[in-house]
Amino acid sequence: MKNRKTVSLISIFGILISVFMGIFSGCQKEYEMEVLTSEIDAGAEISFTVLHTSDTHLTLCSETDTTEVKEKSKKRTKRFKNLQETKLNKAASMAKEKGYYLIHTGDIMDFPTDANIERAKAFFEATDCLYVPGNHEPEDKESDYYKKLNAAYRYDIDFYCQEINGVNFVGIDNSDHQITEEQFLKLKEVVAQGKPIILLVHAPLYTKELYDASVVDDGSAYLMAVPETLMKNYPAEKYAQQKADETTYAAYDYIVSRDCIKGILCGHLHIDFETKVAGRIPQYVVGLDSLRIVTIK
Repeated sequence: MKNRKTVSLISIFGILISVFMGIFSGCQKEYEMEVLTSEIDAGAEISFTVLHTSDTHLTLCSETDTTEVKEKSKKRTKRFKNLQETKLNKAASMAKEKGYYLIHTGDIMDFPTDANIERAKAFFEATDCLYVPGNHEPEDKESDYYKKLNAAYRYDIDFYCQEINGVNFVGIDNSDHQITEEQFLKLKEVVAQGKPIILLVHAPLYTKELYDASVVDDGSAYLMAVPETLMKNYPAEKYAQQKADETTYAAYDYIVSRDCIKGILCGHLHIDFETKVAGRIPQYVVGLDSLRIVTIK
């Protein structure tokens, strides 16, 4: 008799748990990314649409990685709420469903591992997206991981140009907040073609309103070509990391003075923001939990 009561109580308890879990799961909302809409008047031959995403921060590792890397993977996966795959898949599926060109402006991974690079490669091949690297990808361009990432993508991730409907999309690796002399020369060659240009970069170009909106507690703002006068209170490490050299300042001045440069798409800051560089060039920053639909006219 006692055994029957015990079995009965266990059964009832199991049913109650099942009901509770069903109610709980029913109350849970599917992760939703905010979808923003913007436009760039570039003078395209035919209007088209791009889907802009950034900063997905993959945290994959494998059994062959060190204990330190595995622990970092766990910690950083928690930091990004284990939503990295969801974000990549949502961007890929929306672009495919709607027929949008897909753009990813860096930090597809949070740190370099072979597993992250293989996942990035699969994403590149499945979506045919336009991509530029971020500061969480390997910054040393002579490193093995940078070379592996470069080999995983169809263009040279340091600098490339792809034309879509008469508009040149120029991808530049400015993940260290700099533009090199070689990149600057290549940009001038593209400008000489006379076609409208949209820049794809990871680090946004400086504007005062973006600086004010993005400056963090230590006084740094993680933008490219911040004026020296605004960097006087940067911590020494951040100053050395983000201080623009002469070529970068010259490239900034060149960009803002060229009428053919019609827009800039970027990430890095983990916030959504719209601004105009030099009061003229629309610059769209996309955040961690959003996608931006940009109509190119």
